[in-house]
Amino acid sequence: VAALAAALSKPDRASFDGDAIAAVFAAERDRTEATPKTFFDKVARRARETFDDFVASLATRAADIRFFDLHIAQLARVTPPPGVAGGRPLFCLGIYGRWLNLNLASARLSALVDDFMSTHARAARAGRTPARNMLVRLPPDARPGQRLTTLSPLGDTVEFLVPPGVLPGSIIQLHY
Repeated sequence: VAALAAALSKPDRASFDGDAIAAVFAAERDRTEATPKTFFDKVARRARETFDDFVASLATRAADIRFFDLHIAQLARVTPPPGVAGGRPLFCLGIYGRWLNLNLASARLSALVDDFMSTHARAARAGRTPARNMLVRLPPDARPGQRLTTLSPLGDTVEFLVPPGVLPGSIIQLHY
């Protein structure tokens, strides 16, 4: 049923707007630039966005765009001119009446994996595991200095001392 629905709602080639290059520029900008905080930072970012959009529109006009009919979907391969978007082909999938940028999804997934791996690599080089935190509600009979145990979200037993000045039934943050 899904394949039939996809085939019947396959977008027309004429509906392809070539925004793949602009989307790659925007994703790279979002990945590498901090969120602007001041008015001047926002103006500068908007100027870069406008320039990137202009370059992307020129690159799209000069790009080699080829379409492939996959029966249930359309595939568009956009090969930008050399020096634009890394010169690598961009792929867009036309399905269910929309064009989806496959490179953008791949770049976002790759960035998430890179962030995860680099955090764990730094921790391994430092000889420790990444910091883990959790919230624990103290039992009604807890008193400062008392040794208690609890289970971590991963199922490990964690032993800790009730901190001084904390009341029974309070919620504390536990580093393990």
